Amino acid sequence: MSRSFARWIVCVLIAAHALATTASASARGRRQASFRLELGTGKVQALSQVVAPAPVAPWPAPVGDPRRSITSDERALVVSEPDPGDPSGRKVSWQFTVPGSGAGWNPWRVLQGHTVVYAWREEIPDQRYQYRDIARALDMDSRKLLWERVDPAHDPPGAVGVGADHLVVDQDTAVLLLETRTGRVVRRLAKTEPSFAVASPRPGRVWIEAGGVIECIDQATMTTVWRASKQGALVALQPIRGGDDWLVKTDNHTYRVRAADGRQLWSARSTSASRPVLSGDRAYEGSLVVDGSRRGAQMSVTVRDLASGKVVRDYPLGRHDGFFDQASVVAVEARDGWVDVTAEFTVLD
Repeated sequence: MSRSFARWIVCVLIAAHALATTASASARGRRQASFRLELGTGKVQALSQVVAPAPVAPWPAPVGDPRRSITSDERALVVSEPDPGDPSGRKVSWQFTVPGSGAGWNPWRVLQGHTVVYAWREEIPDQRYQYRDIARALDMDSRKLLWERVDPAHDPPGAVGVGADHLVVDQDTAVLLLETRTGRVVRRLAKTEPSFAVASPRPGRVWIEAGGVIECIDQATMTTVWRASKQGALVALQPIRGGDDWLVKTDNHTYRVRAADGRQLWSARSTSASRPVLSGDRAYEGSLVVDGSRRGAQMSVTVRDLASGKVVRDYPLGRHDGFFDQASVVAVEARDGWVDVTAEFTVLD
């Protein structure tokens, strides 16, 4: 072995050791903390954990058939339903193998009546690392291909069945409303921001988040009832007791919106990026003010008046000191003069 080659080997080993040491030092981990805030005094009590109530969906989903579900495993699409012989179990009622032999996967699939619509994602031929989504609709009884369309791959994938015969599909620059059985494009909602969601706060109405707007669609006619602009990606929709108003929470704003016409009764900037807790005439938002270097953050609870949108009070919870990538502070429950809060940080140990 030459002396120069030996020196090169030593340098490689040193570099590998340094890389391994750095990787070990920067291993990602989670740190969690729980608090109870007394609203009357502002006193903060550290808890070992918070017993969270049953999880609540971030927004009311369009009505579907809760008895049936569709999943995918490699190239197989599987529809399941309750097993009459086993009340706690489910049985496979329909299965289909996606045709072809090339590599790929199913980014989304929708079950609607006797129709299954799915997307198959694969690499574009002769274009390495470029992908496309092939959407196909199948009649479940005959297994006949009803329609097919090819679009550029989109992430995160999003498709939702609406009513009995319509499908909403998210794309890079638009949200498409399709007839499920024919694939015909009924509406095309242009968008300049990536956020997307589908909700149904009122019977017969569907709210579609298409980037910077929420468009309310009549489910029977697929026509627009109202259209409202917003700032930030939708985090949660929550009904406000005593009427038909909704609290609309994005990752940087909070709005009170009238469901009938989309009128914004008030809007306010918000540092919280989590679902608020509503109790009485107040909204409680876990908030986080981050240092520019992400080496620390001030945690707090913001109390907002639901009638006016104004902040009633900010309660400091304390600081997190240490470098982190991501973090959240979430109000979990509010009652009897106190609020329970959880905080989670993704840190570099």
